[in-house]
Amino acid sequence: MAVKLTRRAPAFRIDDAALEQLWRALETKCAAAGPPNGALTVRETVRAAGRTAEKHENKYAGIDDLRRASNGSRLLRDYTLNVSSPWGDDYRSVSIYAFRSHGTASVEVSAPEASWCHDVMDTVLDMLRPHRTWYAAVHLGGPWMPPLAMVALAVTFVVGNLVLDPSWGPAGFAIYFAGLALLLARDWIFPAADIRVEPRRPQLAAPGGWRPERGADAPPAIQW
Repeated sequence: MAVKLTRRAPAFRIDDAALEQLWRALETKCAAAGPPNGALTVRETVRAAGRTAEKHENKYAGIDDLRRASNGSRLLRDYTLNVSSPWGDDYRSVSIYAFRSHGTASVEVSAPEASWCHDVMDTVLDMLRPHRTWYAAVHLGGPWMPPLAMVALAVTFVVGNLVLDPSWGPAGFAIYFAGLALLLARDWIFPAADIRVEPRRPQLAAPGGWRPERGADAPPAIQW
């Protein structure tokens, strides 16, 4: 019987190099049960002039595939990274889900052994922790934080206006609605799972597998 473990990741911001390291680490973990399979599914909304918004879903088989498809700098906020072993009795999988409007990303690990799930979960969270954002506390309450904070703001406004000092009503009213607007726009102002992708051009290798090295005597690198 499979064991499934799910946790929320801290709010993070990484680049494609960090994504590549994470992807390879997950492939190494899943390789214990056979050649791993991985894919990154990116969901994007495309708005063309005079047309309704269209939702597109693109799947990339590897980090190089993603880089080649990125024409210029690209920011990912709505995506799923899935890495798994071949299907069978020893099937293992790791998925990282990030949705633009649902706050922090979720990490889901499944395998026959609980110890493997905990080990992989710790690996993912440890690799993301150095990239934690300064505003990570905004997402600590998960999806329940905005409604709870709205209630707290409302109670503060009512108590302050009716009990403590009725004269501060206009200022309290403005503070309340400013805080309300900030909470409603939390996922846009304080994104919780950003991946910045920069296109990288590969370096050509010389015949025989030799690659130019940096140094005063080394010939200039050939790039395309």
